[in-house]
Amino acid sequence: MPSPAERQDPRPLLDQSQAAEFLAVSTRTLEGWRSSGGGPRFVRVGRRVRYRLRDLQQWVDVRTFGSSAEVGRRWGIGRRGRAWLAHVARMRLTA
Repeated sequence: MPSPAERQDPRPLLDQSQAAEFLAVSTRTLEGWRSSGGGPRFVRVGRRVRYRLRDLQQWVDVRTFGSSAEVGRRWGIGRRGRAWLAHVARMRLTA
């Protein structure tokens, strides 16, 4: 049974381009996250991929921090680990 918020939302499921716009990323980034398992939860409707707005918001909320130090405390990554993650991210951008 849909929640009251879902009944009020005329588009309870967003397509990939709408979800990418909501997250301010490219559709290719969403595809990559989906295949690697690092992105927001998604729904398969036949061959199509859809996203629930609440799942996108929850994914963003989990990744919202007050400071860089909080990232390490919450995810168990020290300063050295954060530097390594930043290095890996830069390498992926140049590859």
